[in-house]
Amino acid sequence: MPVAILLAVLFTASASATGGAISVTSPEHPQTFSYGEVIWHELYVGSGGELAARITFSNMSYAGDDNPRRDEPFDFRFPGVQFHPAQGAFLRVAATAN
Repeated sequence: MPVAILLAVLFTASASATGGAISVTSPEHPQTFSYGEVIWHELYVGSGGELAARITFSNMSYAGDDNPRRDEPFDFRFPGVQFHPAQGAFLRVAATAN
């Protein structure tokens, strides 16, 4: 539950920020920064049932004749967080020892 709250705060704060720095921490991308705009963000269930976030950054504010607009989507997966339909929430899954 704390992970879901943290992500909700992150996306709420970043939705209104334009031109500021955005930072997302994930096992796949230790740090990603953008000094453009966030034009789209969403949380979704990935192919393995894990929590995933997709954020699309754009250089829309800086686009012009010599610098064309470029939108770049990034996916961040959180493999230790699974969706449980019965509870209707994402929960952290404890790692199992082999």
